Amino acid sequence: MTTTTYTKCNAAINEGGLDLHSWCETIDGKIIDDNFKLYDTYKELNDCEGENKYCELVGEDKKKIWKIIWRTAIAPKIKAMEELGINDWVSFWHNLDEEHRSLNCFLNAYIYHLQNPTTSRICFGKMGWEKKNSNDIWWEFG
Repeated sequence: MTTTTYTKCNAAINEGGLDLHSWCETIDGKIIDDNFKLYDTYKELNDCEGENKYCELVGEDKKKIWKIIWRTAIAPKIKAMEELGINDWVSFWHNLDEEHRSLNCFLNAYIYHLQNPTTSRICFGKMGWEKKNSNDIWWEFG
């Protein structure tokens, strides 16, 4: 059985450190977030188990967060691909190996939302897993 904890959480963001995770949520509440093999390594190293747990930021200025993420994480990657002569960077990104896409949650979420603008929304917050033999959550991202 798959269980996903999805709760609202308060957190702060600043331009000096962008410690956030990003994913999409569909209008029917399904979380869209690639589950890369690298995550299993993080889960094992931190003695965690189970399905991904999500905690969405609340009480933050979403436009401010989006502007910072766009300027520092998404636009530079798009620009780099375009400078390489890649005109269809969405297809190019989808065809990259998992290693290159695994720690780029902002661009992964943005591309999904670009392709599904009326049925999804981009979310920011934390993602992690339950610690073994505990109810505590290890927030690996965010």
